[in-house]
Amino acid sequence: MMQRRVGCQIQWTVVDLEQMVPQDHLLRRIIHKVDFSFVYSLARSHYKVLGRPSVDPVMLVKMLLLGYLYGIDSERRLEQEINYNLLYRWFLGMNLTDKVPDHTTLSYNRRRRFGGTEFFRQVFEKIVQVCKEYGLVSNSVVTDSTHVRANANRNSAEAHMVTKSPSQYYETVEQRARELDRQLVEQRAQKAASSEQTAGEQQQKPKRRVPFRAAKTKTYKEIRSKTDPDAKLMYRPGKEVGLYYLTHITTEVSNRIILDILSSVSNIYDHEVYAECIKRVSQQHEIKEAAADGAYNRAEVHKTLADLQITGYIPAKTWYGKPDDEFKYYTHRRFEYDAETDTYLCPNGQTLWLTAVRGGKDIRKVYSCSASTCGACELRAKCRHSGPRRLERIFDQEHMDAARALNGTPQYELRQKQRRVVCEGNNATLKAKHSLDRAKGRGLESMQQQGLLAATALNLWHLARAS
Repeated sequence: MMQRRVGCQIQWTVVDLEQMVPQDHLLRRIIHKVDFSFVYSLARSHYKVLGRPSVDPVMLVKMLLLGYLYGIDSERRLEQEINYNLLYRWFLGMNLTDKVPDHTTLSYNRRRRFGGTEFFRQVFEKIVQVCKEYGLVSNSVVTDSTHVRANANRNSAEAHMVTKSPSQYYETVEQRARELDRQLVEQRAQKAASSEQTAGEQQQKPKRRVPFRAAKTKTYKEIRSKTDPDAKLMYRPGKEVGLYYLTHITTEVSNRIILDILSSVSNIYDHEVYAECIKRVSQQHEIKEAAADGAYNRAEVHKTLADLQITGYIPAKTWYGKPDDEFKYYTHRRFEYDAETDTYLCPNGQTLWLTAVRGGKDIRKVYSCSASTCGACELRAKCRHSGPRRLERIFDQEHMDAARALNGTPQYELRQKQRRVVCEGNNATLKAKHSLDRAKGRGLESMQQQGLLAATALNLWHLARAS
């Protein structure tokens, strides 16, 4: 018997939202593990004592996180979905009759009230701390960057001439190089003035000294958007040419909790911001191991990790990939370095002394011996075709050598495998499910805010799924 249901849409009904939310739902798990009342203490300084009552800051933060948890890109659409989604209302602590805050209110608070502050980073770090309290943060991290398409058309790009000063690390190395260069000059002067030089000492003295020349401020052409000056044109192998930002993500390896996220312009190298990221992570967590790809194989990175007492597992490529017998002349590998005396020993047993400091892109120490010693050597034809043999060694090379010694070890292979799985997995998830595939707003500050909220949402997802 066919039956027709006759009902009335307008009727009195008692609804208990608590019973309508499944016990194993993601939002219920998040509420069970995270007490969002910490937002009040973080937001207190951003509100005035007097004035009209504001929207609850906890509700604002939860609304933003809902958008990133479920990949809702538009704040206007987020308002609409909260209006009819009972799960979202329950998560926000709203009744069926409560009015949803307008999307303009959400946008105003995000851009004006909390914009230009550390509020969203503090929220992100608090969620990381909650993950740490649940035992989800290990002492091994991996770092990688991912590109995020800017909210700007490539046709809006135009060229500008900009200047770039040397990095802080380079300036520090330059100071050390100048001091070393001064000492070498003084030693030469003392030897020249001394009348008690032995024949061996005279051989050690080079005939001429290469002067030290420091790097100058670099001027180059930069292509950026007219509508978003922070969006720069990026050329990378395998990537479509366009206007992008870079997001640098540091993740622990056990539960894929993101410990730090930093957005930057796209026309920089990955290693340039690594020191800032790893230092911030090490201040809040006890990090013992760090892994990254070959783009981070720089003396600056290895020196930073050594200063922080962190073991780095980074592919350390060398210029000499072929066996020594395939080269016409001896490579650096045939010369033994003595760290105590800061000298090299050539294959014939002669000592190459530190004679000069050379500036440029990488500040290097120059080692050589006298032309007479090299000229009388029976291995000269195999060592050098003309003139005395010189070796160059960059500052902090010992840290790069220590990292190279770890390449190929079982622990190195494990960390590199985790790096590929964890970094690529998190990056893909952030882009596919948490609205990090394209910049929502314009400007580096907006991109940083978007990255922090997306990382916070992914951390909440990992936290909720952890047993």
